[in-house]
Amino acid sequence: MWEPDMLRCEACQRFLADRFVEGTCPFCSYPEARGDQCDKCGKLINAVELRGPLRGVIWANWGRGPPRTWRTQKPITGLGGEAPVELYNFMAKDNVPFHSVVFPCSLLGAQDNYTLVNHLVATEYLNYEDTKFSKSRGVGVFGDMAKDTGIPSDVWRFYLLYLRPEGQDSAFSWADMAIKNNSELLNNLGNFINRAGMFVSKFFENCVPDMILQQEDKRLLAQVGWELKQYITLMDRVKISSVLFTLSGSPLFCSPYQDLLCSVHPIRIRDALKCILNISRHGNQYIQVNEPWKKIKGDETDRQRAGTVTGVSVNVACLLSVMLQPYMPTVSQTIRQQLNAPPTVTATMLQGTGNFVCSLPAGHHIGTPKTTAQTDVNAQPAPTPASAPAAQTAVNGADAERARELALAVAEQGEKVRTLKGQKAEKAVIGAEVTKLLELKKQLSLAEGKNPEPVLTKGKKNAQPAPTPASAPAAQTTTNGADAERARELTLAVAEQGEKVRTLKGQKAEKAVIGAEVTKLLELKKQLSLAEGKNPEPVLTKGKKK
Repeated sequence: MWEPDMLRCEACQRFLADRFVEGTCPFCSYPEARGDQCDKCGKLINAVELRGPLRGVIWANWGRGPPRTWRTQKPITGLGGEAPVELYNFMAKDNVPFHSVVFPCSLLGAQDNYTLVNHLVATEYLNYEDTKFSKSRGVGVFGDMAKDTGIPSDVWRFYLLYLRPEGQDSAFSWADMAIKNNSELLNNLGNFINRAGMFVSKFFENCVPDMILQQEDKRLLAQVGWELKQYITLMDRVKISSVLFTLSGSPLFCSPYQDLLCSVHPIRIRDALKCILNISRHGNQYIQVNEPWKKIKGDETDRQRAGTVTGVSVNVACLLSVMLQPYMPTVSQTIRQQLNAPPTVTATMLQGTGNFVCSLPAGHHIGTPKTTAQTDVNAQPAPTPASAPAAQTAVNGADAERARELALAVAEQGEKVRTLKGQKAEKAVIGAEVTKLLELKKQLSLAEGKNPEPVLTKGKKNAQPAPTPASAPAAQTTTNGADAERARELTLAVAEQGEKVRTLKGQKAEKAVIGAEVTKLLELKKQLSLAEGKNPEPVLTKGKKK
């Protein structure tokens, strides 16, 4: 009978399992290799092959007596094996061979009615910063540490699913977590849902207004419908893939066609999450282009248009709350409660066809909108050595809700200044409004945690503050007359016009029609360059060589 060589600890007076021995890897010279596998090169080794092996653990006398017996003799339902149980396994790719073949075969051979794995979902590796997770070495962030950071569980769900290593290895990063949460969760998704609810509350007394759809509204709903169909398809593949991985009593077990079938229906939970973010991105662009906060102050036609934009937006926000449920259940429930969404909203909006359904009709009364993502995003982990990068990336004193309110105020005040200049009002009147605008911009910078830039006034060159190396680009942009709000509006207009040109080219429209739209696109790009304080690039036209 073959017996493997084992290392013995004289202090403990016992043989050590390979896992409890550490030393230098004989292949890559990694100094902290385990006795069964090297974490750096990934090769399997035996403990006796390590160079300079050392004991990796210290044994302890736990002082526990024999386990106590059950305190009650009453029968408990399910303990006899009659309860329907399904076993789901989530693991990295290196554990798939053992848990899909070796271990189930061992249980089948035991013939003792063990519960076999029903659904096996595997991913690539998730690394930590520039190294690997290691619970034994304390490298990484784990359940107890995640709880101590104060970051809500829904934010952890969002980020970990956002970078889920489905097609290739990915890495957890504190800095990237702060960036993704603030750029996607707060500024994109949270911003759209909050604006949609606030417009209903502020302009229409918490009642969804009447909606008269125009071509632009139908275009948005078509984009939302396309993303919704993609979302449903991707989420359905999760169920299909789970069925294909069924091992207990399945004809696909050890089938040569199993790999082929599973490759046809890959699990893409992360891609479905990106469909949600794409919808909110379309919604933000839709609101920004239509400007309901301005149209509500106009005539009856403008007010009707503002109502349509607001009604469509709040219905899209309701759809997003339903789509978020598998990813961020707490946030999803909070949004639906604020919108007073009907109980059947999930089944209604996620119907099989994937078409957009209006679940909040005109006259529907919503609750008081509150920011759902502000606390989640701004909460940062304690500045421990592992989480120090996140503490550095946290914005000093940033107030997201206040920043959004000030951003809208800056946009309205900027429009007011431009209107006065267009009407050639008196300089004193314009100057007073410009002063208000600069003060709002200063407050916005403070709310965003930035140092407000010095106000540059026209005058002699010597009167201008000398830009420091760190602030030179910002000072130069301000001097060139850049208008950030106008630049953002033009950026959206350029993107929309560019999409229009590409659509016409794809439809092979007439050259004259395409040329007219291209001319509009070039003019918008020119205006964007001027708004950003840049010199517009010369337009290159085709022609013969001289």
